[in-house]
Amino acid sequence: MKKIIYILLLTLTVFACKSSDVESSNQLEDSFKKFKEFKKESNNSYQYQTNTSFMTEMSTTTTITVINGKVVKREYLVKIFNGFVPKSEVGWTDQEIETIYAKQDEFFKNYLISKNITLKEYLAWSEYENELGKYNDLGATPIMTLDEVYSKAKSEWLVKQENKKIFFETNNKGMISSCGYILGNCQDGCFTGINISYIIALKN
Repeated sequence: MKKIIYILLLTLTVFACKSSDVESSNQLEDSFKKFKEFKKESNNSYQYQTNTSFMTEMSTTTTITVINGKVVKREYLVKIFNGFVPKSEVGWTDQEIETIYAKQDEFFKNYLISKNITLKEYLAWSEYENELGKYNDLGATPIMTLDEVYSKAKSEWLVKQENKKIFFETNNKGMISSCGYILGNCQDGCFTGINISYIIALKN
């Protein structure tokens, strides 16, 4: 249980780095151009969803909504918890939550107490513009627009470094779908970066 929590708390600013310092710089610039086109077409209003997973024990999604270039909502859902999977795609039932809680050790229960949240909140939550950041440090993707994602990609995730294995994919119509790195030979829970399942335009 401790291992899962530590993995969830792993930390996932301006195109200031020299392009020679950045892995896949041409790919990144091409992808950023695609995003700028998308941003113009969508009036800078969109939603994107990220995902994280650790083998078969843990899987989560974070959905971020941006309106006119500003984050207005962040939603988080644990889709697999310590091997438990909700029967409904929309989330967990009270009965499922009770069953999960009964099987947890004191370390995890004390963790919930220290964060002042219930297991139900831990498994699924939403926060809106006036309360963004309320659930920080619970494993969700940080509050970022895609402009900030691209900025972080160039200034941190794709910067060349010894023993740094770079990952960069653009499967969202040319926009970022995976970007980050692993240091050394680490195998489990070592990825630093972002995985984006989808990016969709919103009407506003």
